[in-house]
Amino acid sequence: MSGDPLDNDTILIAANPSYKIDDTQRILAKAEGLWARSDEASFRDGDFTDVSIGYALRPVKDDHMNILARYRYFDDQIGQRLDGTNDNDPVQRSYVISLDGSYDVDRFWTVNGKIGYRSAETAIDTDVAFARNDAWLALLGARYHLVHDWDILAEVRQLTLVDAGTQDRWALIAVFKQVYPNMQVGLGYNFSRFSDDLTDLTYDDQGVFLNLLAKF
Repeated sequence: MSGDPLDNDTILIAANPSYKIDDTQRILAKAEGLWARSDEASFRDGDFTDVSIGYALRPVKDDHMNILARYRYFDDQIGQRLDGTNDNDPVQRSYVISLDGSYDVDRFWTVNGKIGYRSAETAIDTDVAFARNDAWLALLGARYHLVHDWDILAEVRQLTLVDAGTQDRWALIAVFKQVYPNMQVGLGYNFSRFSDDLTDLTYDDQGVFLNLLAKF
């Protein structure tokens, strides 16, 4: 059995540098790049760039509070794969700014929130003209700390698509178990189709999810 040899070229680079300003402040960065070319129709050509820089604050004298501000540039000319299908999601060029925060009210309750804005251009594929697809994301949640290292989380999330003129508001619930001092495993249900990642255009996130949280 003979056939033509495959010609696939892929280059991937990744880096996660960080800088500790002091015991309470850090600068966090991430850079990922992918360049892919193939002569096979089953492999999708394209370029992928994901670069972000953030500022993290966790005061030593008041470790009940955590804040993360981040700017992200996301250029995906390949497209995400839709769950359960062989179809790819739209390609995009996005600029995202976000602010996350959490505060321990007392030993039982923690409140958290996030607000983010996406300035983006998207298209069905790279052969179609790009169109504006800006969006706002806001979420507000509360976590209750049970005995024996169990937590219950509830969030209300809202996604506003500026150019489409639509607004989607739903909830998320989850239960977390502390398995190690710095690690939790969670099981929950997302009632909304969207995630808290503004670069995720698949809108296929409704349903049960398993989550792993780690602190370093």
